[in-house]
Amino acid sequence: MKDFINNIKKKNHLSYLLILILILLIIFFSVWLFRNIHKNNIFTQRKNLLDFLWNHKTNISDVNYVESWMTFRYINTIFKLPEDYLKDKLNINDKKYPNIPLERYANYQKINQDIFLEQVKNSINNYLNKQK
Repeated sequence: MKDFINNIKKKNHLSYLLILILILLIIFFSVWLFRNIHKNNIFTQRKNLLDFLWNHKTNISDVNYVESWMTFRYINTIFKLPEDYLKDKLNINDKKYPNIPLERYANYQKINQDIFLEQVKNSINNYLNKQK
């Protein structure tokens, strides 16, 4: 019986030691993460970007920055377009809309990416012109 109890105590010490090491690792990682976030101003940068996106009045010249890696949702957000505006204007029937990048949609539809990108830009231009 004594051997059994001693064996349990040894196993518990090992468990406590492992838990202690795990806790120390979590504390170390948390401190490291906090210092990096603080040092790199990650939250401030994100806040500034969001402020820019929400408060920036988009205009016609911004349309030149539309690229094929962007999703329809991203473009809708940046230019404050109605959610289905591009879908209706470009006759898009893809189930993945608006979460599909322009280039992927063009590839699925076997459309020239450059031509499709210009169609998207023209549609955005038309919307922005009407908003003036």
